[in-house]
Amino acid sequence: MKKSLAWLVSFLCVVLVGCGATANSSQPQKTITVACDSSLESIVRHLAWTYESNHPGVKVQLTSGASGELVKQIEQTGSFDLFLTAGENEMQQLVGKNLVEPSAVKRFLGNQLVVIVPQGNLLLKNLDQLKDPKYKKITIGDPATVPAGLYAKQSLEKAGVWKDIESKILYASTDKNALAYVAEGRAADVGLVFKSDVVDDDNVYSGLQVDPRLHDPIRYPMAVLKSSKTPDVANDFLKSLQSPDALSRFQMAAFDVNP
Repeated sequence: MKKSLAWLVSFLCVVLVGCGATANSSQPQKTITVACDSSLESIVRHLAWTYESNHPGVKVQLTSGASGELVKQIEQTGSFDLFLTAGENEMQQLVGKNLVEPSAVKRFLGNQLVVIVPQGNLLLKNLDQLKDPKYKKITIGDPATVPAGLYAKQSLEKAGVWKDIESKILYASTDKNALAYVAEGRAADVGLVFKSDVVDDDNVYSGLQVDPRLHDPIRYPMAVLKSSKTPDVANDFLKSLQSPDALSRFQMAAFDVNP
């Protein structure tokens, strides 16, 4: 009798625990969709994992790419909650189309533009050296869609070398692709990319930093979109990106914090 009673108690405990687990797993999960410039992808993905671990009922879906291409997706689908861009122009396009409230835009990150060459090659001392015939291909992001490419073109124009090297320019679909072209050592001999892209890549050197006076200020506007279905969660995630721990990680990844 005692054995039967003990078995029954054990069985009921298992059932109750199972029901509790089922109840917890059936709780509705909130998902936020984030459109993220490719230069932010790696670190934001890690910060999203941290956020998810601290908020079990939340899933962060990340879509990365060139900021200009992401703007098109946002306009066409209206399915994103949060936009993290490396370009002021892209954010202003959404503000102009009433997709983002101007007061909702946060700016707490910046970056720097650097000139890179394959590992083992001599570093450039100035942009004028790009005219040298030995540099047959120079890669930058497509200025029409890649903020880093726009900053690069502005710099080359203001430095007075654009007309001399324009025929050697190889446009990349993202800043990361421009980095890859140089890292591979075949597609391009030199490139202009964000400093943060180079931090963890041992295949390139980045000795020359472009004078920031040659281009528009590099800022990362971020905002929750008006079409967001979960604005409370999206705002909370954006707030988490501004926490001391997150800002410290951004800084270690070579981003400028509160520029």
